[in-house]
Amino acid sequence: MLNNIIKRDFFIKLPAYLNYVFIFLVTAYAAGSILLISSEAGKALAILLGSILFVACGYGTALAGYWLQMAAPFVSLLAAFILSLALQYQLEGRQHRFIKKAFSQYVSPAVIRRIIENPSALSLGGEKRELTMFFSDLEGFTTLSERLEAGKLGELINEYLDSITEVILSYEGTLDKYEGDAIVAFWNAPVAIEDHARRGVLAALEAQNKLSELRDYFREKFGVTLRMRVGINTGTVNVGNFGSRNRFDYTIIGDAANLAARLEGVNKVFGTSILISEATRKKLPGDILCRRVADLRVVGKSEVVRVYEPLTAGSSEADRLIEITEKALSALERGRIDEAIRNFKLIEEDCLAQAYIRRINELSKEGDLTASGPFIWNLTSK
Repeated sequence: MLNNIIKRDFFIKLPAYLNYVFIFLVTAYAAGSILLISSEAGKALAILLGSILFVACGYGTALAGYWLQMAAPFVSLLAAFILSLALQYQLEGRQHRFIKKAFSQYVSPAVIRRIIENPSALSLGGEKRELTMFFSDLEGFTTLSERLEAGKLGELINEYLDSITEVILSYEGTLDKYEGDAIVAFWNAPVAIEDHARRGVLAALEAQNKLSELRDYFREKFGVTLRMRVGINTGTVNVGNFGSRNRFDYTIIGDAANLAARLEGVNKVFGTSILISEATRKKLPGDILCRRVADLRVVGKSEVVRVYEPLTAGSSEADRLIEITEKALSALERGRIDEAIRNFKLIEEDCLAQAYIRRINELSKEGDLTASGPFIWNLTSK
């Protein structure tokens, strides 16, 4: 300092407005680093860079012989960081609460966590996306409902829907809606799920197992036997928020969804409990066994759809059903009717085999049984 006095080498005080500009810049930088950068690593890097620049500004101006006030900018920088962190915490907390409230009714907690961790993966507007869609219904429920008083019916429906929905959500499915006893769900929206077809089919198999375990309970408590049919299809549909200005639902629209609904009803024709389209089967891993059921035309569609029945893997009976059914269908397509019937009779206790034997006999009486070629079921009801 004495040397500075002797040489008359004094610091030059910067104008007040430059100090205010500096305070504004460091405050804006601190707030922007916290509020505009999404990743934690990015925030840390921005804070480190800001600290270096802050020190460099003070040191650089001192070397140049200027006096830059550092106390006020430092306090402003620290306050900006703290207030911005508090504001961000409040905003994120509000966003997290909104997401939980909006989605807790129709997606699993695991999916909600994924949305919260990566909100950019969430798409709520209408968009076209490939989904795997699940439609289920209870067999003969109209008749069952007429036998129960309103209170008992409501209790039955609630317990049934709760048990099946729990399975769907455990496979990270999205619950679309309930329509009476019917359940509509899908996979691969609002967040992407790579193995959506696999999850949808496994959910259907587990749901059937769950209902089988609860069947005696429902019979004893309500005096009814519940059996569920499921149709599954994979295809591109419109998914998003649809509805009026005041009320809307996150739902699906498209022909692929309609086919899944049709397949649920097709179970009645073959006596099966789950039917999936070929589009779904092509996306399944090899560890999920599927039996070819039929080539068919559903009501309102001209194209032929091949459908399959997923079976529980690891069962020798499942392997036997698949092998014999395939032999019978191959014989039928080659025009070897007697051979097809002989194979079907090897599994005559099977509902699908019974359906084919009845159909062959009907066509034989009507004279409509072709010698060879595709054996197509033209369905006349939903």
